[in-house]
Amino acid sequence: MQRETLCYCGNTVTHDYPEKLDVSESGTIDSILEGTFLEVTCDSCGATLKPDFPVLLEQVPSPFGYITVEYFPEPERVRYLSGKIKSQADRVVIGYPELREKIMIFHGQLDDRAVEILKFLLMEKADTTDTLSILLEQIGDQELSFYIYGLKEKEVGVTGIPSTLYQRVFESLDERMKDEVFAQITQPPYISINKITLEEGEE
Repeated sequence: MQRETLCYCGNTVTHDYPEKLDVSESGTIDSILEGTFLEVTCDSCGATLKPDFPVLLEQVPSPFGYITVEYFPEPERVRYLSGKIKSQADRVVIGYPELREKIMIFHGQLDDRAVEILKFLLMEKADTTDTLSILLEQIGDQELSFYIYGLKEKEVGVTGIPSTLYQRVFESLDERMKDEVFAQITQPPYISINKITLEEGEE
């Protein structure tokens, strides 16, 4: 599909942008993790641009088998959460940071439901009324590293959670999801603590 992206120099770049993409194609997962996914170059000034349009990712490898992941740009968040946008995909992500995180989770053979519950526990531990944004940044042999945005202005908090804690949460998923909050967080296709942090921010 032909799309147009406006460059900072004022030039409009016309380029191909897929409505659907099979991620089993060579290099697609790496490009998402590295931040170069579907980038284009301005033919006027040479700047690298990151077009931001919806795309359905197919054949995404995950612990649940090959699934579909639908990506929506950040400006569509409120429309999606208010029910104005529907998706039939197995998973939904909103904004590029969530796309990278979701692919990283599945690439590391982790369960995204357990990861979101861990993020909720981190949010509770932070003990703040500010709206936080928490993203998984790295999967190590012994721990999961998270970036926490919103604790302090213009600063990013970094915290590590032992892999053993992730495993305990994963093994107790069925019991934890009986809790109303956890059930809401882990309800597909949009599995995210951002569903509840948005509601808190609107109150």
